[in-house]
Amino acid sequence: MTAPQPTDERRFVIWSWEHLSWWKPNRQGYTTELAEAGHYSFADAADITVGHIPAGEEVAMWLEEAQQRGKPQVHAEAGG
Repeated sequence: MTAPQPTDERRFVIWSWEHLSWWKPNRQGYTTELAEAGHYSFADAADITVGHIPAGEEVAMWLEEAQQRGKPQVHAEAGG
């Protein structure tokens, strides 16, 4: 997959590690159901995730990727 560009029309969903849920439409709460998640533009997804403190707490995913893979997963590093 190529990295999205600001003009990219792909839609994003936002995962919140703090709430262990997807952001709902219009930044109005959270849901554990991907089907109820808000679909955000590149600009909105960047606004929500970039500079969020603590860093990495809110994660943007392409909608298509989330539909295929589900919520983000934490992976332990090999060799710990």
